[in-house]
Amino acid sequence: MSGREKLAGAFLAAYPDTAARLLEARPIDEVAELIGATDPQSAARLFGRMLPGYTARCLERIPREHIAQVIEKMDSHDAIAVLRQLTPTARLELLRALRPQWSAAFELLLRYPANTVGAWTEPFVLTLPADCTVAEARERVERNEQTVKARIYVLDRSRQIRGAVRGLTLLRNAGDVRLSTLLEPVIALWARETLAAALTDELWERDAEAPVVTRDREFIGAVAYADLHRAQRRQSHPDTHDERRHELSEFAELLASGAGSIWESVGALVHPHAR
Repeated sequence: MSGREKLAGAFLAAYPDTAARLLEARPIDEVAELIGATDPQSAARLFGRMLPGYTARCLERIPREHIAQVIEKMDSHDAIAVLRQLTPTARLELLRALRPQWSAAFELLLRYPANTVGAWTEPFVLTLPADCTVAEARERVERNEQTVKARIYVLDRSRQIRGAVRGLTLLRNAGDVRLSTLLEPVIALWARETLAAALTDELWERDAEAPVVTRDREFIGAVAYADLHRAQRRQSHPDTHDERRHELSEFAELLASGAGSIWESVGALVHPHAR
């Protein structure tokens, strides 16, 4: 490792919050190259501070072996948030690179039954950090590779949703204005809420789309009323196997919610013979 890389690694380890904000403003390829040369522990700490969508794009450009080491050192909530943002192919490849007990636990928490909101959530949604300015927000929107909708969700560094901002609002305000002062309130749906219950929510009286959060209020994506309605029409009678899987995955989520990084325990629960 060169002196420059050692210096960069030391900065990432000592100031992860500052580093996260600075690096999110840089091209993804450039950041991926830096992370690829950083020790897994420092990279894991950094990724825990960055927005999951940006982190996922970085991971897709880093060798799988290095990514696996980083993921296993991340806090459980941070890792799940990032995995949800990966494409299905990239997610599968990464899960295969993890140790069996870790892979089993992650797959369990990522699996939502077909009759819940989480199964129909679109994870590839543009998000913005609450601590940026309007000028920084515009730059992020311009660099974004995803479709930009009228309403953009704004998250804090804990991935909890703080509100939303519209593209027109970004154009109408000065660049030095803090994004946190321009937010409009939003109502979120719980990922494990059933389709039937979600479709009766009063939020649909004013919105055609809603953000989706976990039990710990972490943002995982957005869902449209039309998609939920279409999904509900496809459902017939409840499937017993699906219900049991729902109960097991919800139990694992409860464990993670109360214990942080406990993947060795959860992995042993669903994959008892793994070492």
